Amino acid sequence: FSFVRSFILDSSWLLPIKLHIYVFLAMFASISICIVGRGVEVNAGMPDSTRKKIKNLYQFFCDATLLTSGLFGKGIVKEQVDYSEYLGTGYQSWEDYGTVVCNHSTPLDTTILGHLYNCKMVSKAGLKSVPIVGRAAELLETIFVDWADPNSKQNTIDEIMKTQQDFLEGKSSKRLGIFPEGTTTNNKCLLPFKQGAFYGLSPVKPIVLKVTSKYISPTYDCVGFLELALLLCFQLTVDLTVIELPVFTPNDFLWTWTDLGKDKPSIYAEAVRRV
Repeated sequence: FSFVRSFILDSSWLLPIKLHIYVFLAMFASISICIVGRGVEVNAGMPDSTRKKIKNLYQFFCDATLLTSGLFGKGIVKEQVDYSEYLGTGYQSWEDYGTVVCNHSTPLDTTILGHLYNCKMVSKAGLKSVPIVGRAAELLETIFVDWADPNSKQNTIDEIMKTQQDFLEGKSSKRLGIFPEGTTTNNKCLLPFKQGAFYGLSPVKPIVLKVTSKYISPTYDCVGFLELALLLCFQLTVDLTVIELPVFTPNDFLWTWTDLGKDKPSIYAEAVRRV
């Protein structure tokens, strides 16, 4: 009873404020997408001026959404991890990387990566049918995967590898952002990684997102998205810690770990998961 009473007294006044802000952001997003995205054919190529406007708008909405949600970062913790167990003594890591791989435990993770790294994301094809959000995802050049299409997996892998290579060769300013678990978890474990980000054997930057809160955690997976968003409106802040690990660059020593997988992508994916 004391927990419920404290929760109501501490945060009930936040509900109308946050709801008004969310409604304003949704309306502003709708208008902005209609104006900026009018007549834009993503597959046909996008003018640099339009791409810059979309990037700025995306950054604004990421910042505004995180601020309204009360998700405040405690900072980026650069954690030094020794990869010699998997890469051998004297291994070398590239400074640059074309891919950010991250655990996925909240609906806000995509927004967090957008805020920090301006990533090109991979998402389920069903997102395209969601009003406003689907069109926004298209304008952000999201890579869509359709599990019902037998050709979609290979097409997605090809697009992922192209995005990775284009960034490393300086042809694009957008890194790839991907959640290799393929779904959300409760922030207490890591599911086996899917291999999409690892087929190209390109260097990856592992990121760990940790969230803590006083009342409602955005990692709750027992309620729907809208219900969770409403509950978060009653809470002032959620603490976020971003842990950056060193760039993981695969080498010949890694392929000797044959117990991690049947081929190079599966070995690579499991090694990154374990670190």
